[in-house]
Amino acid sequence: MTTATAAEFKPEAKKEDVMGMRVGYARVSSSGQKLDLQLDRLADCDRIYHEKASAASAKGRPELQKALDFVRDEDVFVLNP
Repeated sequence: MTTATAAEFKPEAKKEDVMGMRVGYARVSSSGQKLDLQLDRLADCDRIYHEKASAASAKGRPELQKALDFVRDEDVFVLNP
């Protein structure tokens, strides 16, 4: 598995050149924040997981856990900073 931030991810890479999937994860920590900008940055991902969670650990982030369970060695896991 390769990890990249949305800013580092190169969307110009042709999808057929990549063996695995691009799996994205976005999170905001408060209800006043919006996911829109992060989701826009992940638009080229094949699958996107997102949530609103203020938990400091992955234990309180069920969508992160689902993403980590889903991603395979040949996938690129794209995170928003």
